[in-house]
Amino acid sequence: MSSWKKSLKGIIIFIIRKINLQSISYNISTFDIRFAIDLGVPIINMDLILNNVVENAGKTEELSHSFFLRVRDMILAGDGDGLIKEKVHTKLLRLSAQANNGFVLLNFPNDKSEAEVLESYKGGLNAFVHVSLPDDILVDIEENKLICGDCGR
Repeated sequence: MSSWKKSLKGIIIFIIRKINLQSISYNISTFDIRFAIDLGVPIINMDLILNNVVENAGKTEELSHSFFLRVRDMILAGDGDGLIKEKVHTKLLRLSAQANNGFVLLNFPNDKSEAEVLESYKGGLNAFVHVSLPDDILVDIEENKLICGDCGR
């Protein structure tokens, strides 16, 4: 493992994109995948976590606790302020086995209040990347990356 990867072990990276809420897509871009692979950390999509709670709270043993039922009800009621006040997002991250040793977080935070909540997660933000480039520019960046002559990466 290269020295820069060792120094980044355990970091938390947040990638935020401007999205059209009319057509939310859970597709993870090549950029996200390569970024996570380069850092050696998993990708966690907050929208998928919240949707899993909505769809499965009370239906599986794992999500039968009253916390998940309350979170589901808050999401269905559109109570975003309640989610922030109760620090639901960080609690869900703490419960996620994938979030123990650093991760790339997608689709969260979406505003200042959500970012402030993340400051309390495991000592705060280690790194922050805000990507709001059009897809055609991101594709152009991916297509024009330099390739190492030694390792082919």
